[in-house]
Amino acid sequence: MNKTLIISNAEPTVCDKLTKLGYKLIYTECVDGFISYEQKHADMQCIVVENKVFVLSQCNDLYNKLIDQNFDVIKTEKPAGAKYPKNILLNAKIVGKNLIGKIDSLDKGLVNFCIGNGYNLIDVNQGYAACSILKVADNAIITSDDSIYKALKNSEIDVLKICSGYIKLAGAKREEDGFIGGASVNLGDSVLFFGDIKKHPDYKSIVEFCLNKGVNVILIEKTPLTDIGGAVLLNISQ
Repeated sequence: MNKTLIISNAEPTVCDKLTKLGYKLIYTECVDGFISYEQKHADMQCIVVENKVFVLSQCNDLYNKLIDQNFDVIKTEKPAGAKYPKNILLNAKIVGKNLIGKIDSLDKGLVNFCIGNGYNLIDVNQGYAACSILKVADNAIITSDDSIYKALKNSEIDVLKICSGYIKLAGAKREEDGFIGGASVNLGDSVLFFGDIKKHPDYKSIVEFCLNKGVNVILIEKTPLTDIGGAVLLNISQ
């Protein structure tokens, strides 16, 4: 299995931590049309389903990096637009055999691939689904978003609802809150938070929820919990 991640280089402390954990990093590119603080977000540029990596059609540099390393890459049918909801073609979350997102705004190729491979489509009002969801396990997530919580609370997926706020949004010029999915990455048997999750009011509930799912918590002390667009784990056998 690969230990490779697609991630923004916006926060060197996060990248250094992942490198020390043994991960090879592929950096996202800058999508000029996006809002400044979204331009390098991994959860805007790509998503992994089965053995495929879906990438925005305008992300040629990222596409070429992945092709050079022999990943199976599919470009979106159309380029993402600059403004919401045309910018969220790939902003969805795979949790078990479920695709969670604002389905009618997602890339049709991605949606059709998921349908063809037996995935359940879970439609939510939150277009930034990948940003808003921390996948803890194939049957468990953490979110602060009401629409995601309501859509999943009666499903097979366990949901821990946390309070919003307390997460810095890297690059934002004014006080805007980041999301828990953008401030973390699931590494399989552990979750790395991009900063000191102990400062979050729901820290104890978050840790307990993760441990109950057999997932350890790793944090970066003395660093504000920061949304940099998450990271996409290329856990694909080659």
